[in-house]
This record gives sequence, structure tokens and C-alpha cells, in this order.
Amino acid sequence: MSPQGMTRNAQSATEKLSSNIALAFGLDFGGNTTMRTFVSFLVALSLIALMPRCQGQGVQDLLPALVERIVGLWHSDEVEFMGHSCRYSQRPSFYRWELYFNGRMWCPGWAPFTGRSRTRSPSGAIEHATRDFVQKALQRGLISEEDARIWLEH
Repeated sequence: MSPQGMTRNAQSATEKLSSNIALAFGLDFGGNTTMRTFVSFLVALSLIALMPRCQGQGVQDLLPALVERIVGLWHSDEVEFMGHSCRYSQRPSFYRWELYFNGRMWCPGWAPFTGRSRTRSPSGAIEHATRDFVQKALQRGLISEEDARIWLEH
């Protein structure tokens, strides 16, 4: 729809709303849309001002929990993998306006490559990065097929 069409629809909706408010209060503006719109605005403002206020938690109560939740999306640690000291990490990313998790697994000093993944779940990111690492290690002859099968079947 064109911007002009959207503007006309918005004006039409505003005019209908103001007509309904004028009818509800028994007002007749004789076709003056500016006055109708102004009165509609005043009525809406009055209704908003009269609405009771909610007594919920303040921002200062919610902020620490929110920050903790956001910081928890990043995770990295060290693990022993097949007798070698390895590291893994996960971090959030956005792809096409959706939250994904990028996983990485690497073993410095043993393997010159990194297992990588992108999934929708945090635990899946690390799991799939580990599988990718195992497949690369198998291709380069660092592990046997039997060792790889254990990691790839689960």
C-alpha cells in the first residue's frame, strides 16, 4: 500500500473515532474534522489520565535480573577432550531477526582447526561445534573412526 493510501486510512480511522466520540457525548461539529479530532484527543487524554496506575516492580528491581539473563547468553569454559585440554564457547547472534547461538570448540596445541556451529539453542551450539570438531579431527587422522563414532552418534 502506498504512503498516501496509509495516510488516508489513518485519517479515515481518526474521523470515525472522532465521530463516534462526538455521538457518544451528543456533540455536533457540523463537519469540522479539526475540531472533532481535537475533542477526540482531549477525551483520550482524559481517559488515560484517569486510568489507575499499576504498582509493579520498579526498573531498579528488574534491571539486575535482566542483566544477569543477558550476560548468561555468553559462555566459555575449558574441558578435557580425549586426553587433551580443549576450550569451548557459545555466544548469541542475530540472523534474520532471530536469536541464534554460535558455538566453537578448539584444542590449542593438539588440533590446528576449530569446530563451529550455529543453532537455535545454547546447548545445541556447543554440541554441534563438538561434532564438527570430531569430524574435522577424523578427516585429518587425529582420532580413530571408533572414537569418532561415539561422539557422532549421540
